[in-house]
Amino acid sequence: MNVKTSLIVIGIPAAIIAIIVAAFLVSSGPEADEDDAGPAPTPISEGDVEEESTPAPEETQDPASAEEDAVQEVGKDFTRAYVSLSYEDDSPNPWVDAIKEFSTSKFYDSRTKGVDPDDGGTMVSEMERRHMSEFPEFDNTYVQKDDAKTYRVYVQYQLVNESDGGRFLTGDFSVVTVVKSGDKWLVDGEGKSEEAQKGFFDQGHHH
Repeated sequence: MNVKTSLIVIGIPAAIIAIIVAAFLVSSGPEADEDDAGPAPTPISEGDVEEESTPAPEETQDPASAEEDAVQEVGKDFTRAYVSLSYEDDSPNPWVDAIKEFSTSKFYDSRTKGVDPDDGGTMVSEMERRHMSEFPEFDNTYVQKDDAKTYRVYVQYQLVNESDGGRFLTGDFSVVTVVKSGDKWLVDGEGKSEEAQKGFFDQGHHH
């Protein structure tokens, strides 16, 4: 074999080795990179994703408005306790006990002085015979502030009379004075229906 032929024969394996090495480096390069990057992320289905809930902003009520709302409820609670009665009540004058929790001690004593809770006259037997009851359904409420600790609450309502004879409604009004007593608002006086009605009409409140 001459020198030229020897060079060619020797050069062929070298070229093949170079190609194999290059191919190995190309194929092993990405694998090494993948190993360095750590495990591939696990696919997450749409059902696995939990939406972050944004808490709703808390609604803040104006203190003056909250106070008027509280006073208004006392006026309505007192009116309901005062005018409601039923043939199933323990006494013919259930309001005597019912208004106590909504009244100041002074007003309660003056309002119930001399009243016999068990004195219902002939009305008791008539109520029992007809299975009669009465209660208010409120239409309108108007609150008037007299000073920092005194309000007047005007209430317009339908007095519902239910019995075996049917259901009848009679429009009526009430007005009570509500005062701050300790940490509570309580009724400290009541006016006549005519005064309450006038208060509504004076302020432009019509049914």
